[in-house]
Amino acid sequence: MTAVRTRSKRAGATQPMLVAFGNSCYACAIASKFKVAALPGSWPPELEFSEHFLFGVPDIDRGHAELIGLLNQMRDHEGGTALRDVLHRFSRAYAAHCRAEESFLRSIGYVDLQAHSREHSRFNRQLTKCCQAAVSDLASALPQVVELYAAFAEHMLDDLRYKSHVDQMRGH
Repeated sequence: MTAVRTRSKRAGATQPMLVAFGNSCYACAIASKFKVAALPGSWPPELEFSEHFLFGVPDIDRGHAELIGLLNQMRDHEGGTALRDVLHRFSRAYAAHCRAEESFLRSIGYVDLQAHSREHSRFNRQLTKCCQAAVSDLASALPQVVELYAAFAEHMLDDLRYKSHVDQMRGH
């Protein structure tokens, strides 16, 4: 576990927070790229779209911001049936985002497009299982939703790899 100093949105004060993601390198990466907030229960840190994730590609930037917003809505609705609706909205938005992102990466000749597409497919399988579980038994699906939340945070870090490729192409 890694101690991270952060400003808690809910508490309004800077306080130490422990973030446990299985390995401290991942926790540090999350803490350094996302503004993290106080944790309700076992949820990973709240995600906040920041300038770190601006790619300068409006469709991609809007997609990332929308997906992060929907993920945070999952946290807000963790005990209610509205969670199913948020999951399905996230699923539709994720599919549209993947199409846009992969099309863009193809257009710029991104060398790791195939690996990135496989990551999209892997996450989509996880998302599909989560949605199916939420339909049959919302209460038992909650741990899968929490895992999905953390997996998407990891995917956002993965996207930073192609951001550097885009920046290099633009001469930044």
